[in-house]
Amino acid sequence: MQNKKVFISFDFEGIAGVTSWEEVNNNQRFNEVATQQLNFFLQGFYESNPHGKVVIADSHSTGHNIIWEKLIGNTELISGFPRNNYMVEGLDASFDSIVFFGYHAPIGYRGVMDHTYSSSSIYSMKINGIVVDEAYINALFASYYNVPLKFVYGDDVIVNRIKSKLSMKICTLASKKAISRYAAQSKAFEIIKDSLIEYGRIFSDTEGYLCSLQKSYTCEIQFVSTNTAYVILNLPNIEKIDDRNIRFLATSPIEIYHTLMSIVLLAKSIGN
Repeated sequence: MQNKKVFISFDFEGIAGVTSWEEVNNNQRFNEVATQQLNFFLQGFYESNPHGKVVIADSHSTGHNIIWEKLIGNTELISGFPRNNYMVEGLDASFDSIVFFGYHAPIGYRGVMDHTYSSSSIYSMKINGIVVDEAYINALFASYYNVPLKFVYGDDVIVNRIKSKLSMKICTLASKKAISRYAAQSKAFEIIKDSLIEYGRIFSDTEGYLCSLQKSYTCEIQFVSTNTAYVILNLPNIEKIDDRNIRFLATSPIEIYHTLMSIVLLAKSIGN
């Protein structure tokens, strides 16, 4: 049997048990909780693929959340910041599948801690006229390398979006039910544990999903502040729509991603 190689893009807001920025930023207790939930999933994967390999990109904030020495199995960890490919750093065509772990809804959809890449600067983003979330952008990047998205773990809002906006073929597991941006009803710990182990066993044998690639992409970003949009217009190939909205064109998912990362990094340097 072929040894499977899996890439996991980890984000924090979508795991079970967390509802606030205080819990997901520099919080040792919840770093333990996040690592534990990842290990449940890894346990299932290695039970069915004992010679498999997993690479995790710790992609929340500056990438210092997952406790490296507690990860089980043949699991490598990408951490730290900055990274040009941020949430998908290290992904290439050698992987059999990609997993989004702890993902969340885009801003405006009442998911837990909903945002799109930068809650402080970006309000929303569209690609070819469609409102996108981090899952869509990263799935598009993975599709460029022909790596299918096979499993998504997050709150019920992002899980429902994945099913309706991408494909019913993608395995999903809802960690909690969003009540408001900072409130949720998490599933029982033992239920989450058993479900993550089971999905870890089975997900890699599913068909998964590849986005249809286009020859060109029109990307629009609405910023929280007019000040951010004002400064972003200094970047090359950025077009002003109005005082809070900009547009840029791209010919590949890689170009979309790198332009977005440049925008996010510059926006963070401006602050409030």
